[in-house]
Amino acid sequence: MPDDFDPQAYLKLHVDIREAGVDPAQHYIDHGRAEKRSYRFPPFEYVDNKAFDPARETVVVVTHECSLTGAPVLVYNIAEVLSHSMNVVVLSLGPGMLEALFKELPVVYVPAHYARFNSVNADYAVESLVRRFKPDFAIVNSIESEMIVEPLERAGVPTVSLIHEFASCYSDPSSRFTTMMTISQQVVFSSEITYKDAARFVDDYSPEKIHVMPQGRSSIPGKRVKDEAAL
Repeated sequence: MPDDFDPQAYLKLHVDIREAGVDPAQHYIDHGRAEKRSYRFPPFEYVDNKAFDPARETVVVVTHECSLTGAPVLVYNIAEVLSHSMNVVVLSLGPGMLEALFKELPVVYVPAHYARFNSVNADYAVESLVRRFKPDFAIVNSIESEMIVEPLERAGVPTVSLIHEFASCYSDPSSRFTTMMTISQQVVFSSEITYKDAARFVDDYSPEKIHVMPQGRSSIPGKRVKDEAAL
C-alpha cells in the first residue's frame, strides 16, 4: 500500500468503487494497483507573485488553456487590468505559451491542467482554490471552461460567464450552454448574433441576467515566437 494512499480520494475518483460499497484500501490491494488506478489527487500548486491585500476583493479568472489565441489572450488582459484594483487568481485548465507570461503578472497563477476533462478533478481544484484564496466571485471565460461553473456554484462562488462561441458549432450545445446561461449569476455575450444563436438551444434562462457587450480590442502579450517548422 502506498504511504500516500488517500481512501477518500480513491472513492471520489472511482464512482464504480464508491457505488459498490467496498473497502477502498482492500480494493486497491486486490485490483486497483494492477489496474493502475489513481489513488490521490494531484498536488494543488500555484505561483504567487503578489501578496493578497485584505482590503481588496478577490476574483478568480478562468481560462481553458494558455495558447496565444483569442480566449486566453482575453483572460490575460482581464487579469492584468483587474490586478491593479483586486487580488486576482488565474485558474488555468490547460498549458500553452502564455503560461510563462501569466506567471509574470502580479497575480496568483494556478495550473490545474488535470481538471479540464475530469469533473472530479475540477471539483477538487475549485475546492482547494476556494479554501486557500476565498474568492468573492469568478469570471469564467469561454464555453470551453464550462466544467468549472458547477464546482464554483457548489463552493458558493458567484460567477460571471463570458461567451464568445456560436452554440450551433457544438455537437452538444444544449448541455454546455445551459450550464453557462442558467447557473452563472451574470452572462456576457460578445455579440447579439452569438446570444441569439445560443438562445435557440437553452430553455428557462433568465433574460435579465444576459448582457451583450462587444469584447473590444485585446493587446497581445509578449512577443510572437517564430514557428520555424512552418517555414
